[in-house]
Amino acid sequence: MKKSIAQLGLLGALVAPSSAALVFNGDFNLTKPGEPGVSATLTAGFVPWNPPNPAAFLDMPVNGGSANYGDASTGPNVDVLGWVRNNGNADFVSNGIDGSIAYNSFASWGGDGRIQSAAPVAVVQPGLTYTISVSVDGPSNGSNAIDGPLAFHLLADGAQLTPTSIIDMVTPGGGFQEISRTYDAATMAPFVGQDLTILMGVEDANNGGNRVIWDNVMLEAVPEPSSAVLLGLSGLALLRRKRT
Repeated sequence: MKKSIAQLGLLGALVAPSSAALVFNGDFNLTKPGEPGVSATLTAGFVPWNPPNPAAFLDMPVNGGSANYGDASTGPNVDVLGWVRNNGNADFVSNGIDGSIAYNSFASWGGDGRIQSAAPVAVVQPGLTYTISVSVDGPSNGSNAIDGPLAFHLLADGAQLTPTSIIDMVTPGGGFQEISRTYDAATMAPFVGQDLTILMGVEDANNGGNRVIWDNVMLEAVPEPSSAVLLGLSGLALLRRKRT
């Protein structure tokens, strides 16, 4: 009986879907420059959009304040690991969920204000449906309109994918809302083995500064029902072979 229960538990684990999880630094934690194991918090100000390195958010000056580091020291700079600037303006501010750090997209002056994950968040596997989600609020300039759609995309080897379903903001400026993009297994099939990255911000490069706050970027990969059943049956067959 105990063996049967254990086998059922293993079978359940084989067919159970995965849960959504934060991508690397999906909540935009700050760290001490050059010391990724040492956290940083802002005493005032924000991390501005114009990093010395145009690609990575490393050694970024704090605007109007300073940073407290986890080793009890202070300094004028921070790193935002895991993200690179696509083009234009991107702030990191202290008005994320529960006062956490958030990405503040700011598209104007010819830049699109978008950022991208610096490394792959996953490699496409067969039979999986992928969903990316993020909490957004804004605009932060007091307006109730966002000029241009939100840019929240999944890329396979750098190519933008077309989602099979979309959940967007209901009322801009009404507090944090979760938006998502889902890509079913059939959509992902041609891209098996390719690296997935996330691109996000505001689409319109001339939106006049209607800033949108982004926090808690998540990824979920769930087996298609048929794939999960086949996986479970394979596991059950393996168990039966072991018994004989």
